Amino acid sequence: MLPKERVIATLEHRPFDRVPVGEIGVDYPITDRTVGYETLYRAKWREYQAYWQGRRDEIVESYKRDIVALACTFERDVVPTPLVPPRRSSYEQPKFLMNSTSRFLFIKPGR
Repeated sequence: MLPKERVIATLEHRPFDRVPVGEIGVDYPITDRTVGYETLYRAKWREYQAYWQGRRDEIVESYKRDIVALACTFERDVVPTPLVPPRRSSYEQPKFLMNSTSRFLFIKPGR
């Protein structure tokens, strides 16, 4: 049974070959090791920096490419489909309240 058929059969309460498997998301350390390069998908600080540097399209491409790679590698039936950030001319970097390597405190732009 193909993953799509398995999921649809499950949702329609029909017989299926095995329970569909998936997850909400895999964070970047596992994704980096799985795909073999640094990803921006769920990469926290790297992803924020990419927004501030105007690399939104690169983030969207990383989502598309790396989620598919994870699903294929782990043989998942269900994959997350996160919303992509809106297309803007720029993403304003927050103003840091203190300089610290262990914690970052910041406020929303415009305040």
